[in-house]
Amino acid sequence: MNRLILLTTLFITTLLSAQTKQKFLLSGDSNLSEIVNAQKLKVTIAGDAKFIGTGEAKNITVRIVGDGVCDLSQLKADTANIRIIGDGVVIINTNKLIAKIVGDGTVRTIGKPFVTKNFVIGDGRVVAFKL
Repeated sequence: MNRLILLTTLFITTLLSAQTKQKFLLSGDSNLSEIVNAQKLKVTIAGDAKFIGTGEAKNITVRIVGDGVCDLSQLKADTANIRIIGDGVVIINTNKLIAKIVGDGTVRTIGKPFVTKNFVIGDGRVVAFKL
């Protein structure tokens, strides 16, 4: 398992492949770009950080607290479980989606995934992403 934690203003691009699990924790104003090839991907963002992922993962979990952005539009997934507390934004390309939003957060979907659960408290929303 690979784990990368960013706690400062920083921009990093890396390539990690053939992993069973990959976990990333970003906080503050961090920016991270990853090429992913894993069974499970977990991205946790606290603050204004931005994560950009490309590649593929079978299962994706994204947790955002704050104004963070997680752009997985170029990462193909089978299932995604998204939780946003605050104004965060997730752009996701998945076949199945579970979305829970508390606040003004937004989940933008590529294509039309099967939404198994959509729970929103506040002005948050799940919408189709327009290219």
